[in-house]
Amino acid sequence: TVVRSERIDLNCFISTRIHSSFQFIQNTMTKIKMNPKKSSPFDRGDKNAMMWSKKGRVILSLCAISFVSIAFVEELSNVSQRRLACVRTLTEDYSGNPDDIRHLSKFGEVVDRVLNLVSDDSPCTTVFPDGVDEVVEDTSKAEGAFPGMDEPDFDVTTEDYFSDVDIADLNEVFILAPQDNDNNVIINIDIAERNLITSFEPQVYDPIEAETNASTNDSNTVAYIVPLVGCSNTYEPPVDGTSEPEVSSDLYEASAVLKCSVCETTEAAQTARRLGETRKLTDLGDLPSAAEMEYSMHALIHPMATECPIFEGSNVNYDRVKLLKSLNYRVEILGHPITAAKLFEANQIHIKDNIENDVGIRDTIKLHAWSMTSHRVVILMDYDTMIDQPIDAEIDMLLASDSIGMYLHSKPDETTGAAGVDTGFMIIKPSADEFENIVDSYLNTPYDPVSGWDGQGYNNFKGGLGLSGFLAYYFANHSGYVPIDRCTYAHTADEDCLGTLPFQNRKATTMLKDVCGNPRNCPYSHPLWADDKKDACAQLHRQYFTYRNIFEEKYFSKENKQERIGLFKQNSFLGYCTGPGQSNLLSMTGVVVPKAGWQTICPTDACPDDSYMRPDCTCTDPFHPCSACPDGTTCQTYPTLMCIDCNCAFCDNYSSQCCEDNASVETSAGGNVCQAVAGRDPKCDMSNNFFPAFNGSSDICSSEIQLSRSTVPNGCGCKPTSHSPCNYSQDWGDSSAKCFICTADDLAQGDCSECKSCMSGCANSSCLDTSVTTEQFMTCMDGITDSECRAQCHFHCMKN
Repeated sequence: TVVRSERIDLNCFISTRIHSSFQFIQNTMTKIKMNPKKSSPFDRGDKNAMMWSKKGRVILSLCAISFVSIAFVEELSNVSQRRLACVRTLTEDYSGNPDDIRHLSKFGEVVDRVLNLVSDDSPCTTVFPDGVDEVVEDTSKAEGAFPGMDEPDFDVTTEDYFSDVDIADLNEVFILAPQDNDNNVIINIDIAERNLITSFEPQVYDPIEAETNASTNDSNTVAYIVPLVGCSNTYEPPVDGTSEPEVSSDLYEASAVLKCSVCETTEAAQTARRLGETRKLTDLGDLPSAAEMEYSMHALIHPMATECPIFEGSNVNYDRVKLLKSLNYRVEILGHPITAAKLFEANQIHIKDNIENDVGIRDTIKLHAWSMTSHRVVILMDYDTMIDQPIDAEIDMLLASDSIGMYLHSKPDETTGAAGVDTGFMIIKPSADEFENIVDSYLNTPYDPVSGWDGQGYNNFKGGLGLSGFLAYYFANHSGYVPIDRCTYAHTADEDCLGTLPFQNRKATTMLKDVCGNPRNCPYSHPLWADDKKDACAQLHRQYFTYRNIFEEKYFSKENKQERIGLFKQNSFLGYCTGPGQSNLLSMTGVVVPKAGWQTICPTDACPDDSYMRPDCTCTDPFHPCSACPDGTTCQTYPTLMCIDCNCAFCDNYSSQCCEDNASVETSAGGNVCQAVAGRDPKCDMSNNFFPAFNGSSDICSSEIQLSRSTVPNGCGCKPTSHSPCNYSQDWGDSSAKCFICTADDLAQGDCSECKSCMSGCANSSCLDTSVTTEQFMTCMDGITDSECRAQCHFHCMKN
């Protein structure tokens, strides 16, 4: 079946005539106004009053029936015009390329436009689908060392461990999340996620059924729109223009969190207006302000992106339309208005031949934001966007002005320093005429690969052939578009923004995976990040997981929900990560891992600055941070605050513990300190040089010894944070792994090569190359008297 423009033109003619007729009748009727101050015929004693009343009732009844009938026809006319795209000349004869025309599913049913909208008036509330099996992990695992539970990666003292490392070299090899052999982030989808995703079975979408479900009564609604253009296994242009998640379970969570950010900031704006904290912009007149308007979540899905594999490489597909509708998104299936055939007709040969090597032609699906004329305003976003503060004031300023939209520039290109338009955050007043103008201008503006759009440039960055480059040119040459600050409305925690705007002052965030890392990948922190960058990335990830927590607690109706039991970087991930990498994310819809009996989970409210959360969920005194440490640990305040089990770290060559805690013993120091185990092996003394990175005459269990400067393995301690208590169990972790400080015995067995390499940089260390036995290594290290040099090897002389 082919949709041809001739049939579309006839249908559009009919529907637009109905629309015009309705407007004429409506305008005529509004001229007849009833003035309640004038007396009625009864008040005047009119003898024909009763006759007037009877005739009046008949006339008014007929008028009411006519008005309702015409309104119904008008509603159908509006739907028809939207489906047929009368306000946009988008259809054309099929040219042989399936991407050149909007069609649905693998069966190739061709349509012009399909609306498939949910009718639920509450965009925030979400009900987990009925009939989907939820899976809860065996509770017996929660009490022991169940797989995947990792201690946090504590802060690394950069000047100690990377002073001799070239920053460029480290940036080249350091990755924020674990990757496979093909440099892809390792993904995982468990049985519970598969149960949910496969419940969204693919289907063919019928335009007639979609028209029946359509709703166009959105004139006082703010529409928040996110586009989805393709499946990663079939369509993945070099430049990612939408940031849509590749894994199905990721898409579910990302859509929920994005929606929650809109729900929460909109509710905050409405509350502020009710409390009188904000006022309506007087220039709006009788029109409602954004804080008084309803809002809805929309997804624009390309016809070739409705059905995708549950993850790349899988032969099991799911329906993205159904997934998003289950989250109360209104879904519209739309093709790209700029096609290869149109580019060929317009002689835009370079764009036609090269755009797929840039952002891809489907990037132009975003232009449909201008065509959504049933809404007074739309917010175009992508899946990297997170709204952090209300933006009702910006919407009101746009509505009260003659401007068409507000936009911001993208993060500058690292090579050229140039920047295009960031299509991940735009505020637009929809206009059919403007939609046509942009499409026509894209097709007819001369483009040269050297001089750019109409010889003005706007092309020397990623996305220059797509909307990022073209809209930068278009907005610069057409009035009606107001630039807004990138760092305020798309802060990425990059150095440029951090130098101009404190991260906490942003209104919206863009989560770039190459800047801070995707929060759902539970990324590491880069060891060479400056403190402000590290803090900003922690805030970014914390805000994401705060929204996830709010969604699950406030909006998500699901019988079994995952508690925040993860201990990896709790200050950033709020307990949703058990270790680095996507496979260690505690999924919103995955197998539920129960809380261990020794764990305490506190509300996400943070303690004040310089204060830490205690095991009872209260906050420490800023001058007594060690009260955050749980029983059975000793408090280490330098170089970073940690609570460490004295039974870990230092062990003799029989893996027997050198030290033990004395929390139950009154000591002059007060509280818990490490003390020597009675009858221990003499090798536990520092003077015997059994531990390469520690030398001296004092006891190895002395409180002066910093047991670790960066990390401790499972079961050896925890790190207090302002957002989560320091959770710890002595029974957690393998006992052999708890002896994590390298010994001379390890060097003799050929282990701890990094430790040996680091020690070789100290004076009088050449004997390390000739030593074979444990005793020979101990004798050699006795001659390495530079305590500071040996201390610099603390980090390298840890086994894990």
